[in-house]
Amino acid sequence: METLVAACGLVCSKCEAFIGTRAGDAELIRQTAEEWSRKYGVPVPPEAVWCSGCMTEGGPKCAHCSQGCEVRRCVLDKKYCTCADCVEYPCAKTAFTVSEVPATRALLEALKKF
Repeated sequence: METLVAACGLVCSKCEAFIGTRAGDAELIRQTAEEWSRKYGVPVPPEAVWCSGCMTEGGPKCAHCSQGCEVRRCVLDKKYCTCADCVEYPCAKTAFTVSEVPATRALLEALKKF
């Protein structure tokens, strides 16, 4: 499977939502919804999990990516591929993702060097 990177540096191709969507695996999507509900303390219905990657054209986007992700909105507005392309990175918009998934910082820093 190809590596697909989200605007914030998450590796979509390692995300259970992306994997489940690509495989059409409703059970994996249901399990991911339950896990996210526990982790974030809010109800996440399975229909909010289906995701083909936040920066892909077409296909479903998880509810967070399609409705509330400031990072994705910023990257799209600036016509970048990821935050690594931005001179303002790191910024307040990336703080949550970097704190929740520290590997995003390393990936964005590596991309910034290119």
